[in-house]
Amino acid sequence: MKAYLYFLLFTSLVFFIFLIVEFISSTIKNRILGYKASDEELEPYESGMLYKDTPYKRYGIRVFPFLLLFLLFDIEAVILFPWAIEAKKFGIYAIIEAAIFILILFLGYIFILKNRGLDLK
Repeated sequence: MKAYLYFLLFTSLVFFIFLIVEFISSTIKNRILGYKASDEELEPYESGMLYKDTPYKRYGIRVFPFLLLFLLFDIEAVILFPWAIEAKKFGIYAIIEAAIFILILFLGYIFILKNRGLDLK
């Protein structure tokens, strides 16, 4: 129970330090330096350009194969991460298995390039 009390005290201390630093920072920025945000900075993207489209913009159908291929190769990279952590444990078998896996991915990538799967035109 004592450990929970220390954790609660520490969390409260960090929170109050954050509030104090935020208050001092905003006070210096707004009152002393006289900073005022412009209308463009208050836009959702802060790019300085006004956003005129609706948030429900439709994408062309040609984008979806590209997105699916990205998702496929992204997930394959996630699959390789646990292998990289435990590769020493399995020895040469893990290296051969990963090489075959990467070779299959590379062949799929070559197939996509030959069939112009990444062209959006």
